[in-house]
Amino acid sequence: LSMGWTYNMASIFFNFATAGSISGEQTYYFDDINFGGIISSTNELLNPKYLVYPNPTINDWNVTFNTNSNYKVALFDFKGQLLYQTFADQYLLKLPSNNLSPGVYFCRFSNESEVFTIKLVKE
Repeated sequence: LSMGWTYNMASIFFNFATAGSISGEQTYYFDDINFGGIISSTNELLNPKYLVYPNPTINDWNVTFNTNSNYKVALFDFKGQLLYQTFADQYLLKLPSNNLSPGVYFCRFSNESEVFTIKLVKE
């Protein structure tokens, strides 16, 4: 992509060039599509509300919040299947990954005022 142009639309093709009768009916989820410039430092990657580490992980993920969180936490696999659900009511949350296969997972945090999703990787 050239940053000299304005990009305000994305086209996403799931199972591109595969007939629907061959691939079967499937549901795909996507979120947080961003277009932006070059990141000049890793500080720009930090969210002021939370920090996730280590990511990717071979053990558990730790999520620290800058305030008392009070979030409902839901962990999903890449297909959107709910794997784990809990409540985060402290500054630190440990997300277990012991029984998970290596891959990409999504964790949704929600409370009365906001909802956000983060991508997690299990090695």
